[in-house]
Amino acid sequence: MTIKTKNKMIKYKENIMKRWFLRTAILCSVLLFSMTTVVAGAKTTVAHPVDYMKGVAKYLVADLTKHQKNLSHKVVARIIYERIIPHFDLGTMARSVMGRRYWRLATPAQRSQFQREFTDMIVNTYAAAVEQYDGDKIKFHPMRADYGKYRLISVSSVVIRPNGNRISVRYKLRRFGNRWKVYDFSIESISMVSSYRSQFSGVLHSKGVAGLIKRLKAHNRKVNES
Repeated sequence: MTIKTKNKMIKYKENIMKRWFLRTAILCSVLLFSMTTVVAGAKTTVAHPVDYMKGVAKYLVADLTKHQKNLSHKVVARIIYERIIPHFDLGTMARSVMGRRYWRLATPAQRSQFQREFTDMIVNTYAAAVEQYDGDKIKFHPMRADYGKYRLISVSSVVIRPNGNRISVRYKLRRFGNRWKVYDFSIESISMVSSYRSQFSGVLHSKGVAGLIKRLKAHNRKVNES
């Protein structure tokens, strides 16, 4: 296989992954984002993820339906900010995506700027997913009964496409006191965080942290103005 052919294959696989993430992103938004706890006396019990997923989905769909006649990208983005982003562990995601080396080199101001631009990029991805959503269904696999005592958990599921195709999705969550937050998810065993880290590595190597922030800012501005 020639280098040119190999590069074409890599590009093709990257495009496939991009479409997978785009199509499944909206399903991730109705997952475990607001898993609060039920308190009974002195004992705190973490609620079952799937039960709370249904509640989150209900409110998300309600917001989308309410603005159905004016469901512009800007409106969808606002809904994503309100209903989904607060339940992401964006600090962990930003550090993981940038990588330990560059995170240490970044100034506090650069870290904040990167997290802000990275968040905007995620919002735009989810907004695009909402616009392309076409009836996918999600089925969760059984969880171990003692999940509530762990700080980190993972939840496995399968996305069922309208044509019957099945895509495996695994979500990783971290517990903060009485709440869970998503810090990564994998589609067909390919991590979202790892995918972004690979995507950004070239820019970080050639342009540094400032160059990556500039690139993300320009990308987000272009999307928001379109």
